[in-house]
Amino acid sequence: MPIELNNINMIDKHKLIRDKLSHIKLIVMDLDGTVLDYKDNYAEDIIELFRMCSGLSKLNISSMVATGRTLKGSSHIIDKLIGETNIPIITYNGSLIIHNKNKTTLDQKFINHSSLKEIISICKEYVDLKALFYYFEDNIVSHNEYVIGWTKGEQTKTEFNKQIVKWVTSISDLIVDNKLPSAILIDITNSLNKEYIINATKQVKDISVTSSGNKYIEIRPKDSDKGNALQIVSNHLNLERNEILAIGDNDNDVEMLNYSGVGVCMADASNYAKESSDFITNSGAFEGVLEVLRLVKEINRLKGMNNYV
Repeated sequence: MPIELNNINMIDKHKLIRDKLSHIKLIVMDLDGTVLDYKDNYAEDIIELFRMCSGLSKLNISSMVATGRTLKGSSHIIDKLIGETNIPIITYNGSLIIHNKNKTTLDQKFINHSSLKEIISICKEYVDLKALFYYFEDNIVSHNEYVIGWTKGEQTKTEFNKQIVKWVTSISDLIVDNKLPSAILIDITNSLNKEYIINATKQVKDISVTSSGNKYIEIRPKDSDKGNALQIVSNHLNLERNEILAIGDNDNDVEMLNYSGVGVCMADASNYAKESSDFITNSGAFEGVLEVLRLVKEINRLKGMNNYV
């Protein structure tokens, strides 16, 4: 089980904490449930986190975001959290990595045609759901991000990322002109067949599947997760794993927590996330992240004073 991070005074008691946190050069933060409380997904008041990230950047410690959200659904938060630093952003739970400053693609993976057909076949069988297909096209000078959806239920104008959904009447129209999505979200909130749908999607080849409680099934290309995406980023930035600290709270953060040299989860994290972490915060979302950033800053301050070696 992870060691609980109570307060800054723990630095004096745990050599392991000092050793691990003194090497950090990159801090990777999940958004929902980590930086942001689930009850307030569009929180505006993260100025304190921005100040902490800015202060750490002066110590040559960069901050970045790894989220399941789309670019559009996360940009307003990322702008307030890390500004225009040109550190890559991991979106779509790892299937799309974008340079923060110019929004060009560092890496992108797609769900193949065969898998798409199987997923559509499952959705046809269970009509009490919503299927949302996410596309991102990088045209060098600009990018185009859009969502195509199908449902027999209510067709909302936007989805939870606040992106406009183009609804199709025929489910076969979800496949558009040989274009492939980088992610699929199946909303099973109102479905009576949740377990059956989750199990059916997990049988589809060449995809990765995670489920968020009983609300959403998140589908990505095979081997597409935050951990593999973080490895691409670390290679791009010439960083070793022990120089990376990742902070998360849920099952879709597990690969990232495992890959990083230091994995930290929120106090109310999922059991799987806790099992994959070195440390656990004393607080939940937002406050827990502040705890970690303060610890890293204090250890680096003491390191600069030669108090710790």
